[in-house]
Order: sequence, then structure tokens, then C-alpha cells
Amino acid sequence: MFSSLKNTKGFTLIELLIVVFLIGILATSALSGFIGSQDSFDFFAKQKDIASTIRTARTLAVTNKEMRSMCGDGADAEPPASAKRYAAQITADSLTIFADTCDFGAYDLDVMDPRIKTIDLSETNYRLEVLRAGDLEALGFPVNLSYERGSGEFSVRSRGEILPKDQYKYVAMRFYQLGGDLESYTVTLQVSGLPENFSNIDALR
Repeated sequence: MFSSLKNTKGFTLIELLIVVFLIGILATSALSGFIGSQDSFDFFAKQKDIASTIRTARTLAVTNKEMRSMCGDGADAEPPASAKRYAAQITADSLTIFADTCDFGAYDLDVMDPRIKTIDLSETNYRLEVLRAGDLEALGFPVNLSYERGSGEFSVRSRGEILPKDQYKYVAMRFYQLGGDLESYTVTLQVSGLPENFSNIDALR
């Protein structure tokens, strides 16, 4: 009986180390795939939120939503002003939709203009860029996508200047990952002002 026990073979230390090493490689690969999938999920969920937020500005304008604010400060305050348009202001790391109410800050986000929603990307590794159709030139920030209240007429403003409509058929907002390969585009057509998401820009060239 004792001789049969002595002849029983077990795992050697080297074999155990090899097994542990292989398990570590498989676990690392699975974790990397999970993190990559999570990054992609978060990225495209944020893109959908961005497009939905721009659509909200258009919907508020088309449905003639009333919104008022006081234009001015203290004794200089004017009577409550109603929204003339709704707009989405875009910078490299934020998107804010607001009601444009004050004449002295027309088409631009003024301190007295009611903010409806803000998407803040400053604490993420995501950024925005706005490109004009044709040459895909990057527009200077801030960029405002505006919708006139009632008619929903769409216009684009870059660095305080309204772009002539004969200079673009659409604007494409590039949403991308810093230091990564994730990117997508939210394209807003001039004729409708409706934003649509695309995985790449090639289909629009």
C-alpha cells in the first residue's frame, strides 16, 4: 500500500505556476474586453444624450414654448422678456440649451437667459468639435445652433457671427474620445434643423 502512494504523481510547482500564469492572461484579456465594451457603451449613450438635447431645443421652439426672464439688473431691469428662440450652445467640453430672451445678447447665451439643460464634459475624456459641410472646416467656439420660436427656423452662429445659409447644408458635431479611437457625428441639416447620429462622416461627403 505504501509503495502505491509513493508512485502517485501530483502537480509540480512549475506546472502550477504555468496554470496560474495562463489564468492570469485569460482574466486580463476578459477584463480588457469588458472595459472596452463599457467605454463604448458610455460613449454612445452620451452621444444619444447630446443629440436628444439638441432636439429638445428644436421641440421647444416648434411647439412655441413660452419662457420668460428679466433682462437687466436691479434698477436697470427691463420687464419680463419672452423667449425669441431656443438654442444649443456648444463649446469643446459642454453643450447647453437655453431660451434666448434678451435683445442685448441675441443669439448668444447671456447670464439672464434661462438655461434648460447642460451636458458638462469637462471631467470626462470626451470632447466636441463642430464642422461645416463641404470643406469640413472646424467652426470657432462658442457655436450656437438656434431655432426661432414658432417657425423653428434653424441658424448657426460661430464666435458671435451668423453663418450665411449658402455656406453650409449641414453642420456636423464631432464627438470624440481623447487619446482613444471612439468618435461619432451628430449632423444637423439646415433645411430641417433635425440632428441625426452617424458613426462616421464618409457617408455625407
